[in-house]
Amino acid sequence: MQLNSLTVYKNGSQLRQVKFRKGLNIIVDLGDSNSSTGNSVGKSTLSRLVDYIFLSDGEDIYSEPEFGNVIPDVYEFIVLNKIIVELEFQGFNKKRRTLSRSLEVKVKECNYYVDKTEVTLEKYTDILSSEIFGIFHSKPSIRHLANRFVRNNNRKMQNTVNMLNRYVKKDEYDEMYRFLYGFNNLDLLLERSLVKKEISQKKNNLTAYRTPHTEDVLYRLLRPVEEREQAAKQRIMNFDFSGTEAGNVNALKSIRDEISELVIKISNVESKISYSERSISRLMKSSVEFQGKELAEIYSDAGAALSSELKRSYLELTIFHDALIKNKHHLIERDLVKKREELNNLNALIELAYQREQEVFEKVKEPAVLDSIVTAMDELAKIKDELASVKSSISKIEDTKSEKELLEKRLKRIAVEITDLSSLFDKYLEMFNKHFSRISHIFYGESYKLKMADPSDKKSKIHIANKSPNSTGGKKKGEISAFDFAYIDFINESQLKRPTFIFHDSIEDVDKKQILSIFEYASEMNGQYIVALLRDKIADSDFSGILSKSKILELSEIDKFFKI
Repeated sequence: MQLNSLTVYKNGSQLRQVKFRKGLNIIVDLGDSNSSTGNSVGKSTLSRLVDYIFLSDGEDIYSEPEFGNVIPDVYEFIVLNKIIVELEFQGFNKKRRTLSRSLEVKVKECNYYVDKTEVTLEKYTDILSSEIFGIFHSKPSIRHLANRFVRNNNRKMQNTVNMLNRYVKKDEYDEMYRFLYGFNNLDLLLERSLVKKEISQKKNNLTAYRTPHTEDVLYRLLRPVEEREQAAKQRIMNFDFSGTEAGNVNALKSIRDEISELVIKISNVESKISYSERSISRLMKSSVEFQGKELAEIYSDAGAALSSELKRSYLELTIFHDALIKNKHHLIERDLVKKREELNNLNALIELAYQREQEVFEKVKEPAVLDSIVTAMDELAKIKDELASVKSSISKIEDTKSEKELLEKRLKRIAVEITDLSSLFDKYLEMFNKHFSRISHIFYGESYKLKMADPSDKKSKIHIANKSPNSTGGKKKGEISAFDFAYIDFINESQLKRPTFIFHDSIEDVDKKQILSIFEYASEMNGQYIVALLRDKIADSDFSGILSKSKILELSEIDKFFKI
């Protein structure tokens, strides 16, 4: 993918447009006055506006970075005018698209646009996720990735791998880097944990259903009860009826058979309804009680480090978990509605049968005959209830066994996918390190390597391995350039759907020789390096050719970014 341009509209008219190019993109001050420092003209504004398109809150656009004080003229400019920020890009499918967002000091008042058509935030986020960052699942977050590719403050420019804010946990870094290096479906890790949990629940259900009798015992109990049922039916058939009384008794027998069948059906449906309601209850409970221990298991299985005290917030923990159970909840609820409707119909039928039974009772003229028939039928009804209970117990066990087998097959498929993705991740990390070692050697004569955290060591972190660790200042920024350029080269080789642009800010403390090396490499790179810096840092003749070719924006005291 590629960034094409960023355009700012003021009250419907184009205020400024910056076109991006392949390779090196330089933002500088004009440097046309002895009294001008080149600061506070808006060189960092471009990256902040791009970051705003990537769903930042935008406060860094109108506030000072150190203390957060509002910049009055910029704040008023935003409040008093209708400002639209528009990013044109070419997505992974090579199609040109635009994402636009109204610039507001209150995020809730923002309007969002895709290809100049107003859309919901959800739709906007979907396009941003899939077509710029290559996110097709719930993790990692857009904001984490945006901070990885838009390094426009001191923290991001002084931390090669841990550039996110200080509240971000170690496991979130693991998650982000696994995505960046080809583990495309982080949701699989959570899905595996949830399937394991469901299998465990099925095992618990089977234990409960097999108490006091296992299915083998129940099948052995079934035959004697069925034989008793046939014997009871035969006794009723053997009654000798004569005259009109025979018709009433036969009618009563037929109604009693119908009632017995309805009782069995009602019992089965009620059992299924109860099971479905318990399933929904478990799903709802799971939605609100999903805890950090599942997360720890997920990351342990994935080979990622997670301290016991580093737990996800409720929202972050449950966002995908809820998405997984939402569909299942819907399916069970839909089936439950049908079962309740079926139960209502059966209850209506049995009520009519009882009414017909009462009508027949009123017609019987010989109480002794009636007593004998009722006694025999009551005995048959009890046997049928016993039979229904045994069959219902068998049915619950067999249904649960089938569900457990399906879950176990699903778990095996997930395990195969995770194994494949983990192998691919290792291959891609090695591929990246090949580029990182090569470029860092070009810049500093040292070979750097990205190391993932050791899951068996809680103190272990993702880090850069090199001969002279803990570099700071200009050398650290050079290391970051090598790291980011290596990622772009890695993406070009691997063909993963990931960004191939990077924004850097304030590299003035990098040695001029290294800046020249960085610029020369970026100029030939199949990606986009967008960097803002003071002109006096590159005033030497060595930079004149590069600057004339790669400058995309030049600002001054009389031509600030927002022209205010």
